[in-house]
Order: sequence, then C-alpha cells, then structure tokens
Amino acid sequence: LARGLRNFARRKGVLLEGGWITAVDTAVWLFGFEPLVWKAVDDPNFVKELLAIVSQWEKPRLELLLEEKVDLVVHSGWYEMPYMWSPRLFRHFIKPIISEEVELTHSAGIPYCYILTAGASFIVEDLLDLGIDVLRGVDPIQGKDDLTLIKEKIGDQITIWGGMNAAITLGRGTPNEIREAVDTAIQVLAPGGGFVLYPVDQIYNDTPWENVQAMIDRWREV
Repeated sequence: LARGLRNFARRKGVLLEGGWITAVDTAVWLFGFEPLVWKAVDDPNFVKELLAIVSQWEKPRLELLLEEKVDLVVHSGWYEMPYMWSPRLFRHFIKPIISEEVELTHSAGIPYCYILTAGASFIVEDLLDLGIDVLRGVDPIQGKDDLTLIKEKIGDQITIWGGMNAAITLGRGTPNEIREAVDTAIQVLAPGGGFVLYPVDQIYNDTPWENVQAMIDRWREV
C-alpha cells in the first residue's frame, strides 16, 4: 500500500504525507476536553502520565512512517492550540512531546509539520525553538492569526502553510474578496520563500467551485 501511494504521489507531483501523529488530540478523545484541562490544573501528574502513554503508543506508528520514507510527517494539534491550553501549559505538557517527535523525524532526514489552526502568535518562539519545518493552519479569520506578526517572527525559518480561510472566505466570499485574500496572504507571507497558499482547514464539499477557481486563478496571476 505504501509503495502504491508513493508511486501515485510521484506521478502526480504531490507531497506524500505521513500521519497524523497525535498527543493531546487522542487524550481528548479518550477523556473529554474540559475534564482533561481541569485535570491539567488539579492533577498535572495524571495528564503527564496519560500523554506519555499516548506518545508511547504513537511512537511505533511514527517509526513505521519514517521507515516508509514519507515526504512529510504531520502532527495533529487541533486540541493543542493556545486558546485551549495556555502557553504555560503548552510548554509543560505538549512541547516536550513535540520535541521528541521532531528529533526522531529529523534523524530520518524527513521534515516535520505541525497543524495549529489558531493561536500560533502566542507560541511562535516555542515553535521556532522546537525546530519544526512546517506550520500548517495559519488562518486570519476563524483562527484570528496575525499574519504580519507571525511572518515577522518566523521569517524564513518555518514554512507557513495556510494564509486564508476556507469556510468563510472561500465558502461564502465574493470573487473579489477571495482575490483580495490571496493577495494579502502572498504579500505578507511569501517574501523570502517558505509559503504554501492553503485555505484552512480544507475545501469543503459545498464550497462553490467558482470560488476555488478564483483562488487558483489569482494565485497564478500573482
């Protein structure tokens, strides 16, 4: 299966992702979000142990992906954003896990992508310190990410994958609004390289195709 996917990706000229590796996401699915956050305050050792178990469970899967030489390892951080966990709690519970994953991934010569769809502005320094290669999910609308601030702090050290919103801008916007969003994303995030234009979180089934085409056409023009 992996060989077939790799051959398909090469024929199509697209990236072969491996993942999605999790930490807090799985803990939330097991325990519930609010109970887990309360536990982080009232019984931090419990949360540390729970996340260690999840990380140990995920490690063989990560190693298998590295053996298969995927183009990019992706960590799912949907429930790790600073709007849910404070930067202090992020550094205490989550950052050590990401650090181990990045080290293991880089030891195989493969880049590491971290999905974070809101609040990246609060932990940019931590993301730089971790040495991640790609930050996926930078969203100026629903994620309320400050594109200028993130670019100023990240520079060309991390590839930014995102820059515009899917559900509102792409899903409901006019062609002019979509073109303006593409212009802004490219003007702010592209200088110096390390930028992938991407509507966060995804192109949905009910997204008008003419809006998608407007995004693609403007991207090509710019």
